[in-house]
Amino acid sequence: MLKHYLGSEPIDRYIQIKRREVLGYKRHISVWEYMHYLDA
Repeated sequence: MLKHYLGSEPIDRYIQIKRREVLGYKRHISVWEYMHYLDA
Protein backbone atom coordinates (compact mmCIF):
# COMPACT_ATOMS: atom_id res chain seq x y z
CA MET A 1 0.00 0.00 0.00
CA LEU A 2 2.72 2.47 0.96
CA LYS A 3 4.91 1.48 -1.99
CA HIS A 4 2.00 2.15 -4.34
CA TYR A 5 1.65 5.73 -3.07
CA LEU A 6 5.42 6.29 -3.07
CA GLY A 7 5.53 5.68 -6.83
CA SER A 8 5.99 8.80 -8.94
CA GLU A 9 2.92 8.22 -11.11
CA PRO A 10 0.30 8.00 -8.30
CA ILE A 11 1.77 11.11 -6.62
CA ASP A 12 1.78 13.05 -9.90
CA ARG A 13 -1.79 11.98 -10.56
CA TYR A 14 -2.78 12.94 -7.00
CA ILE A 15 -1.17 16.38 -7.38
CA GLN A 16 -2.83 16.84 -10.77
CA ILE A 17 -6.25 15.93 -9.35
CA LYS A 18 -5.76 18.21 -6.34
CA ARG A 19 -4.60 21.06 -8.57
CA ARG A 20 -7.67 20.60 -10.76
CA GLU A 21 -9.89 20.59 -7.64
CA VAL A 22 -8.30 23.80 -6.37
CA LEU A 23 -8.63 25.50 -9.76
CA GLY A 24 -12.26 24.45 -10.01
CA TYR A 25 -12.86 25.67 -6.44
CA LYS A 26 -11.28 29.05 -7.17
CA ARG A 27 -13.25 29.36 -10.41
CA HIS A 28 -16.47 28.45 -8.58
CA ILE A 29 -15.80 31.03 -5.85
CA SER A 30 -14.92 33.75 -8.37
CA VAL A 31 -18.11 33.05 -10.35
CA TRP A 32 -20.14 33.09 -7.13
CA GLU A 33 -18.57 36.41 -6.09
CA TYR A 34 -19.29 37.82 -9.57
CA MET A 35 -22.96 36.79 -9.37
CA HIS A 36 -23.15 38.17 -5.83
CA TYR A 37 -21.64 41.44 -7.08
CA LEU A 38 -24.28 41.63 -9.82
CA ASP A 39 -27.06 41.02 -7.27
CA ALA A 40 -25.78 43.72 -4.91
